[in-house]
Amino acid sequence: MKNNTPFLRYIALGNHLPNKSYVRAYDCHFFYVLSGKGTLFTEKGDFDLCPDTFCYYPSGCSYHIQSDAKEALNFISVNLDFTDTYCQDDGTLRPVPECDFDKKKDRPSYKSIEEEVFSEPFSLKNAVVFRNDLIRLAELSKQGGEYKKAVCSSLLKVIIIELSKFVLRNKNASKPALLAIQYVENNYASNLSVESIASQLGYHPYYLGSVFKKSMGTSLCEYIKSVRIKNAEELLLHTDDPISIIAERCGFESADRFSFVFKKQNKMPPSKWRHEYRFMY
Repeated sequence: MKNNTPFLRYIALGNHLPNKSYVRAYDCHFFYVLSGKGTLFTEKGDFDLCPDTFCYYPSGCSYHIQSDAKEALNFISVNLDFTDTYCQDDGTLRPVPECDFDKKKDRPSYKSIEEEVFSEPFSLKNAVVFRNDLIRLAELSKQGGEYKKAVCSSLLKVIIIELSKFVLRNKNASKPALLAIQYVENNYASNLSVESIASQLGYHPYYLGSVFKKSMGTSLCEYIKSVRIKNAEELLLHTDDPISIIAERCGFESADRFSFVFKKQNKMPPSKWRHEYRFMY
């Protein structure tokens, strides 16, 4: 991937799924769930969709996405090529019904990179680390200027590289790390620490912290922060709750501490972030 230049063909935030039956795409796709529930059906298996699920399906793959009737999907959809081989075919390549798919028009750019993880469709849960970069990519794609393609390509390349690492880490994640992830997801509003989580799961704190870092590439403390921030972002976007209430509901000891951590991660205070991004939903 180091020497390749990915091409962003299309990106949008949406909640409308135009395809009511199985289709095939001529380019590769990312699908990130912002909220809601549903299912991604593919020829290689079915994947449950929930907030912060990151899905990928390559060109030529038969797929269908179904939204839950009660909790409709809100998502970021990305059409891309992993190289610039087909960039002369600018613009969106719409998926077509399976029976209309023309193999001669297929653009299997994933075959040109040294990343086997992208040869098959996959789904990743708890992929919140990609949320802000994808939102930023959508924002950049709307801007004009002669450097638009280059800037979008650069950010897309970062996302692809980090996604590859994330897939491999999750594939090799240990049982203690997976249990810790589940515990944090269910108890992020509580007073959590490595010691308290290790005690609940029956592990020594040093062992759990070490195994988690090795499996996930980040410390357990940092993961706790990321989950709290993820849930805080949901509340900022979808409620009118004051910052102090959101801080309390997401497990921060004070509004000041929440604002400090939020600004460090998102490069702006929570109040400004709410104003900037709420219109996108």
